[in-house]
Amino acid sequence: MPQDDSGDEIRLLYDTPLRDPSNDQLERRAFAEFISRAIRTMDADEGFVFSLQGPWGSGKTTTINFVLDSLGRQSDGGAAVLPVRFNPWWFSGRDQLIQQFFRQFRAVVGAKDLGADLDTAGKHLDRLALLLEPLSYLPTVGEAAKQAKGWFRGAGSSAKNLAATLREDVHGVRSAIDEALRKSERRFLIVIDDIDRLPADEVRQVFQLVKAVADFPKTIYLLAFDRRVVVRALEQLQPGFGDDYLSKIVQAPLDLPSPDPGALRRLLFEQLDSVLHDTPEHLFDSVAWGNVFFDGIAHFIRTPRDVKRLINGLRPTYPQVRSEVSGHEFVAIQTLRVFAPEFYAAVAASKASLSGVSAGSFERDDREGRRQAFDQMLGLAPTDQREATSGMMSRLFPRWANAYGGPSHGSDWLARWRREGRACSPEVFDLYFHLVISASSMSQQEVRRLLERAADPVRFRESLSELADQRTPDGISRARLFLEAVQDYTEDQIPVEHVGSVIGALFDVGDSLVIKTDERGMFSIGNDMQIARVTYQLLSRLPDSQARFEILRAAFTEGASIEIPAHEVSLLEDRRQSEGEAEQPESARDRQLDPEHVEQLRTIALDKIRAASTSGVLRSLPNLAYVLYRWKEWAGNEPIDYGQVLVAEDQGFAVLVEAFLRKTQSHALDDRVGRTTDRVSVEGLREFSSLDDHSLVARARAILTAQPEWLSPDQALAMKVVIREIEEPLDDFGRPR
Repeated sequence: MPQDDSGDEIRLLYDTPLRDPSNDQLERRAFAEFISRAIRTMDADEGFVFSLQGPWGSGKTTTINFVLDSLGRQSDGGAAVLPVRFNPWWFSGRDQLIQQFFRQFRAVVGAKDLGADLDTAGKHLDRLALLLEPLSYLPTVGEAAKQAKGWFRGAGSSAKNLAATLREDVHGVRSAIDEALRKSERRFLIVIDDIDRLPADEVRQVFQLVKAVADFPKTIYLLAFDRRVVVRALEQLQPGFGDDYLSKIVQAPLDLPSPDPGALRRLLFEQLDSVLHDTPEHLFDSVAWGNVFFDGIAHFIRTPRDVKRLINGLRPTYPQVRSEVSGHEFVAIQTLRVFAPEFYAAVAASKASLSGVSAGSFERDDREGRRQAFDQMLGLAPTDQREATSGMMSRLFPRWANAYGGPSHGSDWLARWRREGRACSPEVFDLYFHLVISASSMSQQEVRRLLERAADPVRFRESLSELADQRTPDGISRARLFLEAVQDYTEDQIPVEHVGSVIGALFDVGDSLVIKTDERGMFSIGNDMQIARVTYQLLSRLPDSQARFEILRAAFTEGASIEIPAHEVSLLEDRRQSEGEAEQPESARDRQLDPEHVEQLRTIALDKIRAASTSGVLRSLPNLAYVLYRWKEWAGNEPIDYGQVLVAEDQGFAVLVEAFLRKTQSHALDDRVGRTTDRVSVEGLREFSSLDDHSLVARARAILTAQPEWLSPDQALAMKVVIREIEEPLDDFGRPR
């Protein structure tokens, strides 16, 4: 049995009918008993034809199996009804169809111990089959004669009686068969199933067989088919009269009752339980499931086969993504894939218009454009399912609902949608259709596994450091992915007792997580700010400012980072200033930290900077320029003195110039894309090196000419850029002035 990644068996539902009535879940057994009683109690001296009519997958074959089971168990004291099951789908062509029919009928009629009358009828059936064999009407000469003789021998006839058989009158043989069958107390039920699967010409041949060739006495037919398919096929025989032709053959049409919606729903839910049983609690919303089910999914599930098709679509796919996507939304989208494949393909190609939030001030124009596009998409859904399709889409995608008058959603919803694994989240959308997690994203399962390690601070720190060294195909560190993803869990997913461990780890290895290549675009923020966001969100979970201060003081004191504490203090001071300027200042309890707490933390951060400047650690910081500015803000000229010491030798000069190297983004009104430019803050260099422009250019040229071994590519770039900035300055759009 195939297994998914978790080791669970993938149990597909094979499209096979039920045989045991005890397994009935859709109340087919009672209907089958009704048909069985009708067959048992009728004499059928002149033959009779029932039809069991229903669409594909509605359970016709299962009902037939239950009928035969009932006939086998009960006789009501009357003569036994002998079943003859014939499936025309196994054969092709009129002649093969007729011959195989008679072979199967003959096998039952001529069985031992059924009496002399049926034995006689069986022999006459052999002769009738021979007469209907096309070779019997051909001249028996040469190779054709050899083939004909061989066939008749195989059918139990000798060469001696071949000529007599060929001359025998078909009507005479039929009369003999009828007479023998009338004398017997036995009756026959000939079941012909899957008629609607045949090509149109063979559908017509089956009904001609029943009406003209094999309409024997004491023979009851039970024909199973989709009436619409059969009528279309018979229309080709008698244009405009297909329904009339069918009614002349079928004496008792029985429509298979539609499954009770409640029973069909129970069958579906029972199967869904086996698929969704391991779904994480936060990824299944029972209320949202009820909404999307009754608005959409329920309208697509009409037959037992529909249940099987949907479940078989879910079993191999859902286990691969169950820890990342909303369970009920995955079922809904797979419903579209199975029953509305063209519409599903359009949805998969419409990420930009379906995922995310509304378009802000442009919402009205955006809404009209989306509605037109969505109306066009709906044209790809089955005609009778468009209302249900739109209802389902409104539940899945807020932007779809908004296009048709629903509310708009702001960007504050994005984190929640991402955490809940919803299809409307831009980060999760592709997972519903590609069924794999992008190498440029981090799965919820991985984030949760990392957070579980927070109970072991050492192991958690090691994990963060490992992420800093791992890169996605587009060059982003996996540490960046974690810092973004973990913010979906800070509100209530991380236990309060782990808050100190998480913040402590971030302040210990945080400087190594500040990676310049993780900043992409003019609106991208650095990992230092991502760490600050995580810290703020986690501290907000604590009851008061004193508890928050204790966590931060431990992280500042015990952690190895220099920049992260400096960055945190700067933000705390900005926040304190905002609180002081507010018309209604927050209470002491509501403030993130008390003023004296911020002052103590600043002292710790400043002491760490000073110690790092002495030990040599400071010069290796990724954001050295930022730390120098904070140092100057808190301690006056101390960092200027440090800068002068640094530039006293060439390698220190290169470190300082690189510290002020940055990439800027500019966008002119007529530009379709932004312009990226390498810049160096000459003003900052002047301030912290105490060198004039001439000295800066001379030092940079000398280092570029010497090309020392220690010169890194970024330092070499910084040398070139500082020369250009001073000698050929650029405007705000990165173009020569």
